[in-house]
Amino acid sequence: MRVSQATGAAIGQAIKGTAQQATKLYAEIETRKSENEVLEKTKELYEGNDNFEGLSMVVEKASMMDDPDEAIKYYNNGFEAAKNSVGLNFNHRFSKKIFDQFLSKQQLKDGLAVRQKTNANFIAKSQTLDLEKLEKLKKITKKNLGPTYGFARQYTKYSTMPEHIDRPSCEYSATLFVGSCERHKWPIKMKGKDYILEPGSALLYKGCDWKHSRDEFLGDWHLQIFLHWVDMNGPNAEFLFDKRKCLGEGNRGERKNV
Repeated sequence: MRVSQATGAAIGQAIKGTAQQATKLYAEIETRKSENEVLEKTKELYEGNDNFEGLSMVVEKASMMDDPDEAIKYYNNGFEAAKNSVGLNFNHRFSKKIFDQFLSKQQLKDGLAVRQKTNANFIAKSQTLDLEKLEKLKKITKKNLGPTYGFARQYTKYSTMPEHIDRPSCEYSATLFVGSCERHKWPIKMKGKDYILEPGSALLYKGCDWKHSRDEFLGDWHLQIFLHWVDMNGPNAEFLFDKRKCLGEGNRGERKNV
């Protein structure tokens, strides 16, 4: 039996269309099966078992620390242990790709959450030290200092700090250098000088009187803690605790205040 060229072409297109539909249907089925398989893996990853600590517990423990770097190290070790314990062998075609994408996003999300919480813990600890050292600061400044507030800020690449003076709550200020990527030097400019701090060191200055600034930052990250006081015998005494009832009450935008 002979068929015309047109009929043959139509049959070919029909076969091709059927094959494409079958391929699409197969991909959809495999995707659903892969997603369900990944869902079981992620559940095990979060909850853990007798052989490894679940990721939810790892995040919780890391977030209780007051050293951000140690907390991230603890989380990353726990993350790797959990990932290796659940195994990376899958039965369906797209499972590994979906799981790898999930892991990358989850590690980034958890890392940011852990660093944010441990930065806050570090600030609270620093504020406690601030109160303990207050008498020493009073002797240095020869003023009856009262705390107003403190906060931490992580700068990223291309951050700048235009020249400015601070508001009344920052009559006496300290900027504490916590750490930076590859210890990238980023001096604070004040009274015609560049001050380069080492990790753990601080600079005490009169924030309302002395203009200060920083040039463009070229590293990846840089973490500073700022602590502020007022002279309780001066015109800014009303700003004690930054006009709050106590230290630790309230936040300012993205900063974590104490």
